[in-house]
Amino acid sequence: MFPSTSNAAIASRNWLLRLVRRRAGGRWLSWRIANAAREALAAPVIADATDAGFLYRQLLRLPLDGTGAIVHARAHPLLSELAGRYEVRCVQYARDQALALQALGVASEQRLQGVFGWCALLAVKSRQRTLADIADAWIHLVEGGCLIVVAANRGGAKSLHKRLQALGDVRHVSGAKCRLMMLRRQGEPDMLATWRAQGARRLVNGLWTEPGLFSWDRLDRGSALLVRHLPRVLRGEGMDLCCGYGVLARAIVRRPHSRCSTVHLVDADARALACARLNVRDMPCQTMLHWLDAACEALPAVDWIVCNPPFHQGLARRTELGQRILAQGLASLRPGGEIWLVANRRLPYERVLRSACQEYACVAQEDGFKVLYGRRARTP
Repeated sequence: MFPSTSNAAIASRNWLLRLVRRRAGGRWLSWRIANAAREALAAPVIADATDAGFLYRQLLRLPLDGTGAIVHARAHPLLSELAGRYEVRCVQYARDQALALQALGVASEQRLQGVFGWCALLAVKSRQRTLADIADAWIHLVEGGCLIVVAANRGGAKSLHKRLQALGDVRHVSGAKCRLMMLRRQGEPDMLATWRAQGARRLVNGLWTEPGLFSWDRLDRGSALLVRHLPRVLRGEGMDLCCGYGVLARAIVRRPHSRCSTVHLVDADARALACARLNVRDMPCQTMLHWLDAACEALPAVDWIVCNPPFHQGLARRTELGQRILAQGLASLRPGGEIWLVANRRLPYERVLRSACQEYACVAQEDGFKVLYGRRARTP
């Protein structure tokens, strides 16, 4: 169910495919390369879960005591074995990962609650978020409880190890291009209060946000470009798809000539939605928030959509993620409905618009971004 195909294997497969399509000196490449490419093409492609597998493998080897928790838990066959051996609470605020855990038969929660004998944590891309999560995990451990942190080497494992040494004696083991760091809770080091404060929710430029969210401390250039090229008035029921902390929805609804009746805010990140809820609570129209994986779950039917779709998942670039989200969004548009989106200029979203829209256009290009527009046919 969960084959272990790494990003390196995917890159090798794509490289081999290009090779067999290319001629060398008028002759096709050797049959050995062609056969190797066929074997690579037969391998399934899934998101890389190397750090999660490494963590679970090490946890199964450790003598752990009491109930445990795993923060940023991700689906992996070894997690089922771990849950069968220990009482484990999984924390996951990303909807796509929560759904993957659910498919594995593992329940998850959006935040850490309770007291545990051990707590494991998978580091995320944002260092401030990771340190704040470590500080939060620390207060949920019994005195002498075990804190276990895994980070990818290319995700800053070495520097994180140095930071953890401020909390006590850190033991570590390396493997699978990751580092596992382990220490016991002893008291409440002063450094933890700093880490909690650095990762706390806060007001930035009049909006509630927090480290770890996309462009959390400034308006990103793509969204700013999209806002400048939106029509003066958007009417009826609309959706801010992949809303983050609600920048686009707030900008649209607060316009002097707004004619919105309802705005749906959709995101896969529960933390982003918590901030968005605060940012749109004083809006003059109805707002509804949805914790959904827009790449695969049904979206509310609307008259218009604004969107700045993601194309990364963790450290990995995933162009197809934005394409799937866009296709789902277009399917939710009512007849005659419009979509306005911003994207990196190199991302191939036009083909998705072409397949579902009666008309589409690129209305602006600037600073490496493009604003695209599409309209569904007025009759189904």
